[in-house]
Amino acid sequence: MEYLAALNQTSAEETRRNFAASTTISWQGPEDFSRHVEETLAWQAAAIQGFVAKARERGLGDLSGMPMTIVSEVDDLREGVAAALPGIAPSEFRLR
Repeated sequence: MEYLAALNQTSAEETRRNFAASTTISWQGPEDFSRHVEETLAWQAAAIQGFVAKARERGLGDLSGMPMTIVSEVDDLREGVAAALPGIAPSEFRLR
């Protein structure tokens, strides 16, 4: 991450947040969980698009059209809940 941050003149923390985002979701039910996941994945995809756009503006190459996939990992910390969490499909998009 430090290499990407230095290459694009951004902080390592911002780069890590963009490419290895993490969030905590308080359980309010399956619909709320799914909505929160979708919003978080949309934010992360937009952050990656912004990172790539900045790199392109700095002359570091054009990655337009390159496919990207965000794969979510879930640590279910709920206690006493028998129902499984809703599944999370990989988020796929193309760089612009």
